[in-house]
Amino acid sequence: MTETLYFESIKELRDGYFVEYHPPGADDRFAKASLTFTQETEKAVVSKAMLMELGIWLERYGVPIMMSAWDKRENRILTQDAGDSFLVGWKTSTGKFVHSWHYIDLDGFLEVNQTELDRRAIYKDVPFKTQEQVKLNAAAYAAERRRQNRYLKTILLVWLVVVPTGIALIEYFGPDWLALIALVLSLWQAGKAGYGLWHNSKPSPWEKAKAEKQRRMDHYFNHCERNPEGFARLVSDNFEREAVERTRKEADALSAKLVMEGRRDGKQNTS
Repeated sequence: MTETLYFESIKELRDGYFVEYHPPGADDRFAKASLTFTQETEKAVVSKAMLMELGIWLERYGVPIMMSAWDKRENRILTQDAGDSFLVGWKTSTGKFVHSWHYIDLDGFLEVNQTELDRRAIYKDVPFKTQEQVKLNAAAYAAERRRQNRYLKTILLVWLVVVPTGIALIEYFGPDWLALIALVLSLWQAGKAGYGLWHNSKPSPWEKAKAEKQRRMDHYFNHCERNPEGFARLVSDNFEREAVERTRKEADALSAKLVMEGRRDGKQNTS
């Protein structure tokens, strides 16, 4: 029976794009990799980069792979006029690299080659979690959520049940002076609420902000109803900008990681 292991993905920065490699899961027999280009790139350049990455990852791990390419808007780049625009490849028993732009060819190779992958040995440099570890983490998260829910329920119970009940008991059983204090507090709260109802009290900054937000929402909704096509374009533009921003941040994070690793290696060499 194949051991269930959950490997972390590997992200590496290149010139003009970054690549993310996913080792195969327990039920998979091939890896997946995606190239995300941070700038507008010609299809021929994308195809060349995919072929180069295919060789890099096959050389590193030797596991059959399927690759795809994406632009900065998170749209898949169709590099081939014919075919699937997925690049697949594998390593033969003689060490030769074979590639195809038709992913069905990978199915044919895997059908003939039924060798089980020793994931622990192949990906010994990649962090992973076992199925048992994942279950323990999930159980710990669920227990923490239950603890937080119990804490919230306790606060609500005290505020909504214990406090009113305590005030009622004080008024009934407590000494006169304590009952008087409880009565004054209750009357003060009631008076404050009544004053707010009968007088146009000045709204708080929070209430002003809430009212202004609601006014803008009503205004925007009215225009969206009047121009649904324009609203659809606006939504599409917003999604595109968010996708571009995510791509930029991911590339920046990988670049910063490389800088930090370079500094650390430099310090080690100096020492």
